[in-house]
Amino acid sequence: MIQSNATLQLELIAGARKQGGKVQSPYAGLLGRTFFDGSTDVRVVGLCPSNPSHVMLERRADGKRWTAPSSLMRLILGRGRRS
Repeated sequence: MIQSNATLQLELIAGARKQGGKVQSPYAGLLGRTFFDGSTDVRVVGLCPSNPSHVMLERRADGKRWTAPSSLMRLILGRGRRS
């Protein structure tokens, strides 16, 4: 019997929840990573709650926070996906 993609995804999510684990964002590997923007350090502090493809950044010097696309942050940080 062949399952549809939607049915398979729901089963995978349900299985992860049954095992007590959270369904983790593919961008969670960026959390805690830091880069130097020319004047100060900038750190990835969280995932954007309103847009799942963005991460929240914080400038260390003054604590200002903003969001940026996760794909852009991967390019800036210079590494591919973390496993």
